[in-house]
Amino acid sequence: MSSERLSKEIQPLWKRSAMSVWKHKKRSGLVFMIALILVLFFAYQSIDEPPAEDEPPAEDEPPAEDEPPVVSEEPVGDKFPENGTPYVTASVELYQRDSIEGKNTYRLYLTPSDDIQNIHAIYNSLEEDTSFKIQKSFHVDKPFGSDITPPSELLFYILPETEYDSYLTINYDEEQPEHLSTIGLDFDQWTETSDLVTNDGAIFAMDPTVDKKIDGEVLGKVLVGQLTIDENESVDTQFNIQVRTIDGNTSKITGVSFQYTP
Repeated sequence: MSSERLSKEIQPLWKRSAMSVWKHKKRSGLVFMIALILVLFFAYQSIDEPPAEDEPPAEDEPPAEDEPPVVSEEPVGDKFPENGTPYVTASVELYQRDSIEGKNTYRLYLTPSDDIQNIHAIYNSLEEDTSFKIQKSFHVDKPFGSDITPPSELLFYILPETEYDSYLTINYDEEQPEHLSTIGLDFDQWTETSDLVTNDGAIFAMDPTVDKKIDGEVLGKVLVGQLTIDENESVDTQFNIQVRTIDGNTSKITGVSFQYTP
């Protein structure tokens, strides 16, 4: 076969091979471009949507700005009696502002003088020329609400407003609530529209000799009540108390008054 003929036969094969290679490269380049676009797309998506595990847990989030804070205030209390001993200082603390919509919750405390061993009765009697008035307050219906002891904290998870129930108490021991009793007080009259009043009634400890001091330490501030009242209403509550002194005697302190204007 002459070289001229061989050249003519080889030339179409070369052209076909070159065309095939060019088409293959063209397809490969197109595939590469599509793959590159997909990689860039998913990379952008991963930047725009961070993984869930990097998000801070819900409990670490700061409270909303409009959430009312818990406020605690203790004004200077009044001393009863003004002169002499034993005596108590009555004070009012704002336990929670806006605890129930449109209401504030206050706690009533008595701080006894060092010679008082316990406070064992809140009372009024026909013998005393004094007033017993617990002002109208918010109440939670029984069995959640309580009259003479703080409600159990376990109930707060079931009915949250139980925390703000109104009650009276003295030297309360959660492990022995039966050690408190009442006489001559109609708690059904104590509502959001009516005061609790009596001229002959009491809340008292079944054992008035119980020593609430620990190793002779000062008795300290004693919780005697909680009131949830209208936010613009002042605290205005009065009663008498009986105390036991460290020498074993019982003393009466009359006209104890709790006054506080928001």
